[in-house]
Amino acid sequence: MKRYRILMLWLMLACTGTMSALAQDTVVVEIGNESITMTGVTLLMLEDDPTLLARVLDKYVADKIIVNQAKKEGLQVTEEEIQKYINENINTKGDDRYKKFLEIFPEKVLRDYITDTILRNKRVEQERQKIVQEHKITVTDAEVSQHYVKNIKKYTRPPQVRFQYILLQDAKKVAEVEKALKESPDFEELAQKYSEDRDSVGRVNFDTGPPRPRFLLERDGFPAALLDEVFKMTPGEGVKKVKVGEITIFIKLIQLIPLYEPPLGEVKELIRKELEAQEIEPYIQEWFRNIMNQTPVEFKVSLIRDYLQPPGEEETKSGG
Repeated sequence: MKRYRILMLWLMLACTGTMSALAQDTVVVEIGNESITMTGVTLLMLEDDPTLLARVLDKYVADKIIVNQAKKEGLQVTEEEIQKYINENINTKGDDRYKKFLEIFPEKVLRDYITDTILRNKRVEQERQKIVQEHKITVTDAEVSQHYVKNIKKYTRPPQVRFQYILLQDAKKVAEVEKALKESPDFEELAQKYSEDRDSVGRVNFDTGPPRPRFLLERDGFPAALLDEVFKMTPGEGVKKVKVGEITIFIKLIQLIPLYEPPLGEVKELIRKELEAQEIEPYIQEWFRNIMNQTPVEFKVSLIRDYLQPPGEEETKSGG
């Protein structure tokens, strides 16, 4: 069964139709005197995980309590901070993904989500700084150096490649392309003309050397056998022909970036922040438990279960 990543943006249920079996005014959870209905939460669930809704709601409630506390303490969010969040967390690839979201979701819902996220982060960071000062948390250079030596692989960048390719499923075209490659040095122009993988025509593809994350292969659709051949190439080698099953692929290597092991000075502050965060974490958890305990929360679990397991489903399964 296909799995979906969780998307939790405090978006209106009506925008996606997700979980339409529950009325939009159905109360899912009560936080203090505030009732949260299905209009407040949109989820894309792991379809084969009936406990996911409760877990995501638990995270929702935790964030909501922190946001409410931030508002009570007078923390605010500026328009500049909202725009910065959009640029750094939504339009991450230089595109305008935020506008695409606006085609689906009301702007107020998106901006409310962004505002609450910033407020939550501000309040948590405020608490972190308070903990650092009260508990005099410091990370020494010796601790940073020791961590670097023990965990150097964590900070090492694996080899990377940038390449273009022409993909052919029609075996009859292979000889024609080979001839064209001898006559024309413009690989991109030939890719535009011949490649049957139209989504990638003219694009410079980028991948990280072995070991490669599986999701990257699934996302870009590059078979491991193809990428293995790309990483065997050397700059200036020219065009390489690779067979992957019944498919023929002509590859042109654009750039090969070797493995890079950064010196300590380059990652020193990053490591310091990581070690500091480890020391802060127990205090943050204690703070979080305290504010949770101070706020009455009641999950309407029966409503959730009624949706996840409609009446009669259990009897059908047991009887089958």
